[in-house]
Amino acid sequence: MKAKINGYITSIMEESALIKDSGMLFLAAFAGSLFLFVANIMLSKQFGPEGFGNFKTVLSLFLFLPALIEFGAGATLTKYIAEGNTGIMLLSRRCW
Repeated sequence: MKAKINGYITSIMEESALIKDSGMLFLAAFAGSLFLFVANIMLSKQFGPEGFGNFKTVLSLFLFLPALIEFGAGATLTKYIAEGNTGIMLLSRRCW
C-alpha cells in the first residue's frame, strides 16, 4: 500500500514538473511575442508606412530564401553519402 502511495506521489511530482516547464515555455513565448509586437510598433513609427513595408518585405525574403535554397539538400546529401555515391561528393567539391 505504501509503495502504491509513493508511486502516486512520484507521478504527481513528475506531472507538476511538466506543468511548471510548460508554463515557463508559454511565458517565454508570450514575452517574445510581446517584445516583437512592441518592436514592430516602434519600427513602424520610425520608418513610416512605406519604409516599414519595404523593411518587412526584405525581412520576409531573407527569412524565406534559405528554405528555398536548401530545399531538401541536407536530406539528399545524407542519402547519397550513406549509399556510398561519390559523384555527388565530387560535384560538391567543385562547387565549393
